[in-house]
Amino acid sequence: EKRQVPIDQEMNAFVAYDEAFRFILSRDDLSEYNKGFVNWHKQPTIEISVICEGAVNVYVLEYEQTVAAGDGFFIMPGFLHSIRPARDKDCKVFYADF
Repeated sequence: EKRQVPIDQEMNAFVAYDEAFRFILSRDDLSEYNKGFVNWHKQPTIEISVICEGAVNVYVLEYEQTVAAGDGFFIMPGFLHSIRPARDKDCKVFYADF
């Protein structure tokens, strides 16, 4: 079964973390996600991601930015966003902290 970020009706992500230490480190491969991208969602924490291979298009609200291997991005809490492979650049791995 392919992965996707579980969300509620208001597109808030269900993020499972320890309330005493609100930190998650995840390794993501977009090919493992349903339809090959991270679905639209928002979370109550900052997201910091680093692209390790390839490139992604990061969509935040109506804005789009391409981020390549060796670079990173962060998304502020409560901002609706999605992550997709960049055209002609397969993204294999990126790391996200919440």
